[in-house]
Amino acid sequence: MKANDEADEETGFVVALTGKPGFKRIDGERLMVTPFVGADREGKDAQVGVGLLLGEGGRACMWGHFSPRCLIRSWRAMQMLQRLDRIDIGNGILARCWEVCRANLHPSEQDSLSELERMYGNRLIHDIRNKVLSLAPSIAEVETMIRKFQEYGIDVAGWELKEEIGAHHLIESELITKVIADDERDRDRIRARWEEQLKPMPPEESLGHFLQRIGADLKGQKPEEIDRRAKGHCMDRFPWRGRHWLSYVIDEDHIGHPKRHQRSHVTLDDGTTYIFVWAYYRQGRFLIKVQSRKKEEDTFITRGEFAIPQLLAMISCLPFKKKLKLAAREFGLVK
Repeated sequence: MKANDEADEETGFVVALTGKPGFKRIDGERLMVTPFVGADREGKDAQVGVGLLLGEGGRACMWGHFSPRCLIRSWRAMQMLQRLDRIDIGNGILARCWEVCRANLHPSEQDSLSELERMYGNRLIHDIRNKVLSLAPSIAEVETMIRKFQEYGIDVAGWELKEEIGAHHLIESELITKVIADDERDRDRIRARWEEQLKPMPPEESLGHFLQRIGADLKGQKPEEIDRRAKGHCMDRFPWRGRHWLSYVIDEDHIGHPKRHQRSHVTLDDGTTYIFVWAYYRQGRFLIKVQSRKKEEDTFITRGEFAIPQLLAMISCLPFKKKLKLAAREFGLVK
């Protein structure tokens, strides 16, 4: 088995390792087929799984998972596909093979096993599955897959490699040990981020409470839910670019998709409008980018980024609704 650099250019997939080629019936057509472990694209958004190179001309199909990106499970799925003489791609065979290639199945994965048994027969699937679960790739194959994915900026699940080493299916190497350590560090960072996202905000620093007090439509969401979602967006560099858009839907089409959005804003008695554009979450507090426009002006001017207590104090001193001034007094921000 080997990595296939040519297949990357032909199919658009990242092919990390190929299995043994052989003739199979694919959707009723007899083709030379080569199973592979790969990804659907390069980069951090790649889905890693199993696929098939179909005949000549760069035809291919694959199924992958964004998380977890399991190398050994994908390799075993490749081994399973290699042992099937007919594959109906439209029936989700690739996904089903990947799902059943671990010893302890989740109830949802048990459905995939039952469906494979229905299509191929209980005895055949039982024998193939038991066989591939007893197999493991060589160290050379594992390192080939890791290096190929690293070349395209794709991380893999180190915890799975650690489990396979603990089960004596794999032997540690310097590269594998580094992948495991990097994965554990990433998981610790994700865990810390999740804990930060769930941490409740004091009312005077809460974005949800602020939006509620200026009369924004929260669409039935609680302020705490707004805070958690906004933190998640602000901690995610893609696609949110580290910020949370302060708008809400004011019009929907016939199937409920948004047609128009309204920025969260307040209008003062003198006609000046303040728009709250983005929220950022930095060092444990929200900052809001503010733009304003006087009644006679055509364009909005950026006023800056303000912490919520600053913003409440600032607009509470302006000729605005009494309820907003009362909200600021509630937090002790104005006298």
